[in-house]
Amino acid sequence: MATRVALKAIGKRVAGVIVAAGEGRRMGTPGSKAFLPINGIPIVVYAIRPFEACSRVQSLYPVLREDDVHAWRSEILKKFPFKKMKPPVVGGSSRQESVRLGLESIREDIDIVLIHDGVRPFVGARVLERLLATMEETQAAVLAVPAKETMKIVDSSGHVLETPARKALWQIQTPQAFEYSTVLAAHHKALADGITATDDATLVERLGVPVKIVQGSYRNIKITTNEDLITAQSLLKEEE
Repeated sequence: MATRVALKAIGKRVAGVIVAAGEGRRMGTPGSKAFLPINGIPIVVYAIRPFEACSRVQSLYPVLREDDVHAWRSEILKKFPFKKMKPPVVGGSSRQESVRLGLESIREDIDIVLIHDGVRPFVGARVLERLLATMEETQAAVLAVPAKETMKIVDSSGHVLETPARKALWQIQTPQAFEYSTVLAAHHKALADGITATDDATLVERLGVPVKIVQGSYRNIKITTNEDLITAQSLLKEEE
């Protein structure tokens, strides 16, 4: 208990890894999805702003495609001079590899790391604070919202295998928050075991670490299709 109180008193050091190395093939663009503009501002800029504004976040590590590094420096950083930004990290061939490379690039003394998709531009400040508050009592916490619709487990031929109870299903979002040493160990174990997962929490779960769900927001959408881009534009109009 004394250790926990001491950590709360001095404050845990928090870094963010912003993953923006995905291609926009589903959107019909040859470049990165995160660099597409909404109202003239790249998606990744909207994604970064809540972390830049959060007083508990000390530093940010962007993970980019190699082809985007020049544009990041010459266009985005010149127009949007973020104060917490570290030099860009070149990502890998998959999201999981990109996250691992981002984690391995952290050389400062960090207690908690927030891993966020660079194509989620609507993380609210209150949601971010709730996530960080939860990390005072756990090793891993993820944003999520309850599933709105019935989900079915389907086999490769398209036949329904099972219909899980909807009240037990949550749609997982980012950012996801972890003790830095825990999530780094989880990624290294996954690499050694040849395991691929769709999110970082799954890798942490493989270590036997409990993951806490934190209520997110239905506005915290991930932009992966042109339809998502239209939705994002509508959400921005509402905010304005």
